[in-house]
Amino acid sequence: MAQHIINTTGEKSPAVYTSQKWKNFYQSFCTNRNNTDGLNIPVFDKYTNIYTLCCIIGFKEGKRTPLERRDSLFTLEQIDQNEEWPLLIAVAWLDQEKDMSLFSDSKKILEICSEYAETGIEKLVSIYPFNEIFRDGKLIIGKEPEDFRHYILSAIAALKAEYLEDLI
Repeated sequence: MAQHIINTTGEKSPAVYTSQKWKNFYQSFCTNRNNTDGLNIPVFDKYTNIYTLCCIIGFKEGKRTPLERRDSLFTLEQIDQNEEWPLLIAVAWLDQEKDMSLFSDSKKILEICSEYAETGIEKLVSIYPFNEIFRDGKLIIGKEPEDFRHYILSAIAALKAEYLEDLI
């Protein structure tokens, strides 16, 4: 993963943070994860997939939101070095007005990206179908979780088309 590219000093891999209030969201929509209610709709393979998408959405929205009661969900070494890490570096680099010194500071990159991801997740939960099935930090569904999977995947595809078009 990203560790051998970024962390050559043998230090512990930096934690990636989100606000504690979003932990259940990550668990609710990630494969093989159950939130505290035991429900989930497995749309994303890893937390890093949700995080990267939310970071890009936040960046395209042009807003960094400070984290409230931050919580660590994964570490830098869990981020895919070929697909996710270059996008996260690009976001932080553009945010810092193309400052080349940023490339040697993975903690700063993650700090910037976490604030963009915070904005992005707020945007994500405000759109359909997320706004219908995830409220007050809980997955609320009256049907089988799989019934919503198609709508969620369609919403994510639309977001990717809208937000990733200019960045990639």
